[in-house]
Amino acid sequence: AVLAAERHRLESRNLAVPEKLPACWVRLGDAKHGEDLARTIFKPRNRAEAYAEMASALADTGNYPDAARIAHLAEETAALNVSSLSGASEGLGELAHTLATVWGLVGQPERAESLAAAASKPDTKAEIFSAAGRGLAKSGHKDAPHMARQAAGVIRVTNHPGSLAEDFAAPAVILATSGQLVEAAVLAAEACDIARSIKHPAPRVRHLAYAAKALTAAGRTDDALHVAREAAVTAHSAADQGRQASMLVDAANAMAAAGHAEQAAALVREAAAAARQIRHAITRAQSLIDGARLLAAAEHRDEAVEVITEAVRLARLEKRIEWEVRLVTEAGQALTEMGYPDRATDLARETELTVRAFFASPHWAASSEWQHVPDYLTDIAMTLAAAGDRLGAARVVRE
Repeated sequence: AVLAAERHRLESRNLAVPEKLPACWVRLGDAKHGEDLARTIFKPRNRAEAYAEMASALADTGNYPDAARIAHLAEETAALNVSSLSGASEGLGELAHTLATVWGLVGQPERAESLAAAASKPDTKAEIFSAAGRGLAKSGHKDAPHMARQAAGVIRVTNHPGSLAEDFAAPAVILATSGQLVEAAVLAAEACDIARSIKHPAPRVRHLAYAAKALTAAGRTDDALHVAREAAVTAHSAADQGRQASMLVDAANAMAAAGHAEQAAALVREAAAAARQIRHAITRAQSLIDGARLLAAAEHRDEAVEVITEAVRLARLEKRIEWEVRLVTEAGQALTEMGYPDRATDLARETELTVRAFFASPHWAASSEWQHVPDYLTDIAMTLAAAGDRLGAARVVRE
């Protein structure tokens, strides 16, 4: 009975290990501890996800041999094969996507092709090819165009309903990055046609932004600007202020992709004004954070910081800890990218205190919500690590 109780205690503890925690240890420079921790995760599916996150982190740091080794472990643990990827759930599809990116980065396209061959859903197959292509293009591998062509081929042959502009835009950018501008332009043009055929304004604007990015990558900057202006006109015509805010941010993304940063910044300011009229604070906050990145890209960094500060304030008004952690994680990443790691660190530490105080209360201590504390603290640690506060991140993950 004592042994059974101890086993149950260990299994319960290991079930609570967040899948991102081993990867966090990789980013803190202790990959061995991360791997040891991943190995203790009880459920194979969760353990495989932890290995995949680890492999991605290792590849990002340039440790390709260990990234490939851990990616193999992830595949073996999840048993990613024809039977598991046939009609794969969203979770398995995401796992295959992460691993395909890793295989691309480490220069093993044949492994990604095996994953794609095992997938029966056309959209999953195309996403795997595109993910591998992006990784290969980033590492300068000669097979990147081949992967992009494979992705486009899947979309064309199946005529799957999911073959929207993004599906063609992704391989177009890969081809352009690899110097295949003519092929990239053809795919980008197809992305434009699909985006324009979408009846609903919100997804049409979003996919026009994808098309604009693909056109710019292919060297068709004039066409990209025309598409960006189409997106802006559509966004301005929206009657719903809540949707208009996100649509204006998407239009700003299109304008930024076309190389017109100031016009993008103007659209972001309009989006921020529209967002302030939205009753739902989380939706408002998300729109503001998305727009802040574009303001920073236009060299309006101080204004971007003010917008992010407002977004975090709105997120905290909701008193929903899971949303605050998620948005602070995004805000921290944006601030670090902008060159304000100290501000990102301050936000993460404030949210850490909020998490600890929230779950120390009698109400939450007696509920099942305490199980999410390790996930929240891991996200906070990742934010601290990205901002350069490695000691603070290590302190949080040790707890």
